[in-house]
Amino acid sequence: MKNWAVIAAVLWWVGYTGLYALRLRLLTSYGRYLMPGMPVYFVIAFLGIRFILKAISGHKMAHWYVSRAWTMGIAGVWLAFYALGASSYAQDVAIIDSEMVTAAKWVAVNTPAQAKIAVHDIGAFGFFSNRNLVDLAGLISPDVIPFIRDERKLGEYLDERRRLPGYIPQMVPRS
Repeated sequence: MKNWAVIAAVLWWVGYTGLYALRLRLLTSYGRYLMPGMPVYFVIAFLGIRFILKAISGHKMAHWYVSRAWTMGIAGVWLAFYALGASSYAQDVAIIDSEMVTAAKWVAVNTPAQAKIAVHDIGAFGFFSNRNLVDLAGLISPDVIPFIRDERKLGEYLDERRRLPGYIPQMVPRS
C-alpha cells in the first residue's frame, strides 16, 4: 500500500530543492533558502527511520543496534554542526562588521541625506546608512531577480528608471 502523503512530501521536497539548485548557487548563504523545506525533510527522515525500525522490530539485536546508532549519529552530527556553526557565525559577524557595517556608516557620514545608494546586500546599509536604497539582490525589488547576475542588465535597470543619476555604466567585474 502506498502512502500518497509521504510520496507527495518527498516529491515536493525534491522539487523545491531542485528549483533552489537551478535558481541559486548551491552554497549561497549556507543554504538558508532551503530552510522552508527543512521541516518536510525532517518529517520524511523521521518516517523513514520509523519504517526501518518497524521493519526490523522482530530482530531485537538489530533493532537495538540501529536505534542506538541512529541516536549516536544524530548527537554526533548535531555536535559537529554546532561547533562548525559557532565558528562560521563568529567569522561571518566579523566580516559583516568590518565590511558592510563600516561601509554603511561611512555612507551615512559622507553622502547627502537624500542620496540613493545601489547595493546588493541591503541589511547593514538599510539599518546604518539611513539612505534611500536601490536593491540589486531582489530582496525588496524582486523585479531584478531574472537578471540578477547580468551586470549589463542591472546597469540598464538603474539607467531606465533613473534610479541613480550619474550612474557609471560599467560595473566593476567580479574577480
